[in-house]
Amino acid sequence: MKLIIYSYLSKRRSILENLPTYNDLFSLFHPNQENRDNNVNSREGSKNWGEVSCQYHALQNSRQYDYIGFENAVRPIFIDFMLPERLLTEFNNIHGLREKFVRTWKVSHLSIPPRILKEYEAMRMACDPADAARFMRWLERTDVVVPQFENGSADRFRLMHLDNTWDLFSGIVRKIGIFQKIPEEYFASGFWPWYNSYIMRADLFERYADSAFTAFFEFSETFPNLNPYLIRFISEKLLGVYLSYCAYENALFRQASVPLLHVLDEDPPVSLPKDFDSEAYLGINVDVAIAGAQADGHYLGIGWREDRNWD
Repeated sequence: MKLIIYSYLSKRRSILENLPTYNDLFSLFHPNQENRDNNVNSREGSKNWGEVSCQYHALQNSRQYDYIGFENAVRPIFIDFMLPERLLTEFNNIHGLREKFVRTWKVSHLSIPPRILKEYEAMRMACDPADAARFMRWLERTDVVVPQFENGSADRFRLMHLDNTWDLFSGIVRKIGIFQKIPEEYFASGFWPWYNSYIMRADLFERYADSAFTAFFEFSETFPNLNPYLIRFISEKLLGVYLSYCAYENALFRQASVPLLHVLDEDPPVSLPKDFDSEAYLGINVDVAIAGAQADGHYLGIGWREDRNWD
């Protein structure tokens, strides 16, 4: 069995430095550095699609793998495939996270400081063939691995972006590929999960992504003046629709849930990052713009803690 998990990096998310790969299982991805032929930027100019660009790249190479995964580099999927005794002696903080998850297994994410992420990445790079085989045996018993469910419709940030646009998009996507088979009520649901990090069987991913990107391109070309950041949130909800249909279509559909690691700085920033873009910050964080807040003041006040984007 062959697996790859892409960890998406943006310009400001350089916490993992310049490692090209962790090992055979994990690969870093930076959309601005990939070949344009495998990037959504190659169609209709640059699109601010972020991690969705990574999924498009993976679609071009999906038949090389049995499972394909995606994660944000500062919100990686928590995969603890080492034996507990090795974790305890070599990666004590990761062992502590594992114990915390066992006690509070319904949480969608575990907040950690950057130094713990470094230890987590070191643990990943230190996995040996036995660790990888153990993880593969667990993965083979699933069709998809997703974060613990959390309702995105309760998130004001997402609602500000998706307000009045989901109906426009669903009018397009329901005419395309696999989504033609999905009952209308699945698209009318008022809630959706945060599924921008996941591991999926490659054949299921290809069936989803081939139709999804056809719809994404048509949507962005039909409504060129809409905020391109919308595609990121639309893709989350669309994947939730697709996975709900997979469970409806196949009573034996197997879905496993794990938490994400959410990296937060321990101390507030004393100044704005060098590449901070006020206009882009307000364009992405529409709720901040509507409230009339200044981009720099909002970021230095609470935006950094909420992990607000500007790229």
